[in-house]
Amino acid sequence: MSIIMNIIVILIGVTVIWVVLDMLVKKKFNESNAVLWLIIELIAIVFGCFPHLITMLSRQVGINYPPAYLFGFAIIVLLLIVFKSTITISTLTSKTQELAMHVSLLNEEYVRTMRFMEQQEAVNDQLRKRVEELEAALQMQVESEVKRIG
Repeated sequence: MSIIMNIIVILIGVTVIWVVLDMLVKKKFNESNAVLWLIIELIAIVFGCFPHLITMLSRQVGINYPPAYLFGFAIIVLLLIVFKSTITISTLTSKTQELAMHVSLLNEEYVRTMRFMEQQEAVNDQLRKRVEELEAALQMQVESEVKRIG
């Protein structure tokens, strides 16, 4: 690998680390994902600084073509990321379904409460009318009694 490619790999690694840390500070990235990406980028920076490590590691595992080792390693890392993301998505889906059930139950309780309040309001209206009728009747009795006495 040429020196220019090594510098490009290092710059990309440093840039991604900066972006990941920035997103972590802004709460757009959680810590476990940030750690994973930081490790990946640190490995990329190490390989950019010491490209002979790729050749040495690939020969140690019996791969004669170093880029094949690098791509195999990258594929394994990406599969792990996909697996972790799948677990996270499954967990969030379960939590979302549970929250949807809670919301549904709360909506049902809200509807029942509103119906009960409407019924109570109707009863209160009837009681108000009855009280007004009784007050009017009492007023008439008082007036007739005052006329009778007076």
